[in-house]
Amino acid sequence: MRIAVLLALVLAIPSLAYSAVITVPDDYPTIQSAISASVNGDLILVKPGTYVENIDFLGKAITVKSTDGPESTIINGNMADSVVSFINYEELDSVLDGFLITNGKGRGGGVECTISSPTITNNIIIGNEADLCAGANSGGGIFCLSASPMISNNTITRNNSDRGGGIFLYFYSFPKIINNVIAGNTALESGGGIYGWDFADAVVTNNTIYGNLARNGGGMWCSDSIMTVTNTILWENTASRQGPEIYIQTPWAGFDSILNISRSDVKGGLASAHVEPGAVLNWGAGMIDAAPEFVDPALADLHIMYTSPCRDAGDNAAPDLPAEDFEGDPRAAHGTADIGADEFYTHLYYTGKPAPGAWIYLNIAGLPSSETVLITGQGVLDPPIPTIYGAWHLDFPVKAADKGPVPLTGVISLHCRVPPNYPVPSSIPIQALVSDQLTNLCVMKVK
Repeated sequence: MRIAVLLALVLAIPSLAYSAVITVPDDYPTIQSAISASVNGDLILVKPGTYVENIDFLGKAITVKSTDGPESTIINGNMADSVVSFINYEELDSVLDGFLITNGKGRGGGVECTISSPTITNNIIIGNEADLCAGANSGGGIFCLSASPMISNNTITRNNSDRGGGIFLYFYSFPKIINNVIAGNTALESGGGIYGWDFADAVVTNNTIYGNLARNGGGMWCSDSIMTVTNTILWENTASRQGPEIYIQTPWAGFDSILNISRSDVKGGLASAHVEPGAVLNWGAGMIDAAPEFVDPALADLHIMYTSPCRDAGDNAAPDLPAEDFEGDPRAAHGTADIGADEFYTHLYYTGKPAPGAWIYLNIAGLPSSETVLITGQGVLDPPIPTIYGAWHLDFPVKAADKGPVPLTGVISLHCRVPPNYPVPSSIPIQALVSDQLTNLCVMKVK
């Protein structure tokens, strides 16, 4: 059996150099108290839990990172202010990594970036709203004023505002928006997914912008800005008036209103874009209007299937093309980049909320006809063991089950129930062997 040959020498992982490592809540009880005590170059590691606070980076070049990812590490803003604020000239070396950011209400309900350009990565920004009393009811998820952040690998969903339900960009903002899922956000006026106004020149590469709602520009709204969109899915966005996917307004502040788009999948094609007089839409090469074939959008599963027209349809020369997709799979894995946040690649993941007695879907992506073996272990090896099949993450002993060949869609979906008496909290580490390739480690956290 192939599992028997997975043992090999342990791979040494080099440690990163930080001035100091501060742990929350071990060293400090709150994230903000740890930030206040930190100096430039420090790493703040936050253990799983719910932290009811509104944090300010205080202009420090620090990394604030969860140890276990956003599903386990929540910052709840208690509707008191923006959950996270970058308002003191932070640069890209101020990093927010791996949190669920929710219940914020401010100028940027989830994250405010004012005259700051931080790195916002690997977060779930959900259930926040912009506050009219804060001076501008804009940016339910992220607010940018004269800010040029790197916004990458985030899920930005179910946020609300007047303008820019997901992301609001304003006045000399030059962000890079890479590898994000921007879905299910609402703007009462304009820009359900992304709103760019007044010299907000954004690079938008390999995003999935899905199911957002606005009066004008359900997916994207652009005015007095030059926005470049590549390798991006705009699908099932809705506008109650005009431009369900794209709206470009007549320039009025002395700048151009230009949206350049290429190698992207836009529902309805040109007919879904509303372009006012004087505005410009450059509809470039490689544009398609075809259902992306998501695995299960009803369950918010926006991975693409092997049969998706977005597979291998992107541009390898896209601006700021990432080396990996939104969950760490190699980009352009099969020669040509895919369109959207997801790159079709051998991968293991689940949808649903694991709890005792709950049903979830465990999904294995791989090339059609590949034989699959699902493996569970007693724990996680850190560092993993390198093998001829890839990195082996599971502690022994392990259990393996043959799950048969991958269907033509490229995804096996297993409907699984967590045993009703399963202890909480606990973790179930899982890996799969697809043909002769190991997947990523998937850790189901039962709570």
